[in-house]
Amino acid sequence: MGCVLRATGSHFDVDQYLAQVQLSALVLKVWREGKRDWPGQKNVYASSGVSILVSDHVFSEVEGQIEDASTFLQKFAPELRLLATFPGVEDIVLDFGIEDRDVAAQADFFPTQLLQRMGELRIGLVVSRYPRDEGVSSASDPASDGRSFEGQKPRSHLLSRVEGATDVTRVTGIDAAVIIYQV
Repeated sequence: MGCVLRATGSHFDVDQYLAQVQLSALVLKVWREGKRDWPGQKNVYASSGVSILVSDHVFSEVEGQIEDASTFLQKFAPELRLLATFPGVEDIVLDFGIEDRDVAAQADFFPTQLLQRMGELRIGLVVSRYPRDEGVSSASDPASDGRSFEGQKPRSHLLSRVEGATDVTRVTGIDAAVIIYQV
């Protein structure tokens, strides 16, 4: 799975939000503060949230994910504006799942128009990098709430909160890009 919109908040009433919008067919996961997914689950969720499918392009198809994300933001702008102001919502991000490439420095470009639209809708950017899997590349799932993906933890970088990060550089200006270096 490629790109996912994730919204979270300590007092976010996910069910109330979803009842007001036309996104239910795209919902991948809902979790609720203080609840568990199953009785044996070790910890309860510290916040409530929802993961929504934005692009089903695989990790190696970054350009397709970006195109789908642009279309999604345009098509669902009213729902996303509501989400940005919905009571209890603390964070909204687009999480792009990107495959590690065998290069000295990996750089992925995000168009200025996409980043500007995300900013207008109060949506942050996450780049989750996953090891190249020569077999099945869908084992890791950015739709999750970030706990674990079949034993793999993503190397996610919420770019709106990277102050002090040593392995992420954010380049802004007319040509916006995100450059993530393997350390």
